[in-house]
Amino acid sequence: MKRLFLLMTMAFLLVSNVNAQQQKLYSVFMYTFTKHISWPNNSGDFVIEVLGDDVLYTELDKISKVKKVGTRTMVVKKISSLSSSSNPQMLFIGKSKGSDINNAKSKVGKETLLVTDDMDHNSDFHHINFIMNGGKVNFEIYESEINNTNLKMSGQLKSLGIVK
Repeated sequence: MKRLFLLMTMAFLLVSNVNAQQQKLYSVFMYTFTKHISWPNNSGDFVIEVLGDDVLYTELDKISKVKKVGTRTMVVKKISSLSSSSNPQMLFIGKSKGSDINNAKSKVGKETLLVTDDMDHNSDFHHINFIMNGGKVNFEIYESEINNTNLKMSGQLKSLGIVK
């Protein structure tokens, strides 16, 4: 019985650690996106809102303490629903809030990059979607959706992701 408990505990910790590492990678990718996407308004704070992922919020917040987006201060906010979103430069919707993705289209402004986490492809709205590809984190770029915004994406970013 003790062995079973120990094995279950180790399995839980391993899965938790894998998820934490994945979220850490997401945060690095998201910061990298800020270098390859141009927003029309370059004044004030650069705001990233996170809906549905505490670990990612924590990782992005750590980055915001030591990095800037150009000359702008990076501010990371945890939101509990789309109705509390305030038109950030970047909005992340995690898997646990995937049902909100289709509502995001009417909520997200033309100057907000929408990043999602491995959403099923039944949704009709993504800008960038993280996926697991061959056991590695990668991302899909929905170029036509980004082209419907006021954001400009570099060709280099396109070469790093999977363009849909």
